[in-house]
Amino acid sequence: MAVVITPAPAHPRAFSWLRDLYDRAAAARADRALRSAVMRDLFDANPRDLRDLGISTCDFDSIANGSFRR
Repeated sequence: MAVVITPAPAHPRAFSWLRDLYDRAAAARADRALRSAVMRDLFDANPRDLRDLGISTCDFDSIANGSFRR
């Protein structure tokens, strides 16, 4: 009787570091796109509306970062 030995398939997590790197890069790109959209909307806003909301241009960075507090 002959015994057939098949090699084990490659470890499915062998390239997990590459997938993780891609996922982190995609998340960073999405964060940059969201921040860019927020900044664009803030700079396009009417100064009178911003004044009514109590927001000045020096607050734009903290608003885009999500750390703005009144």
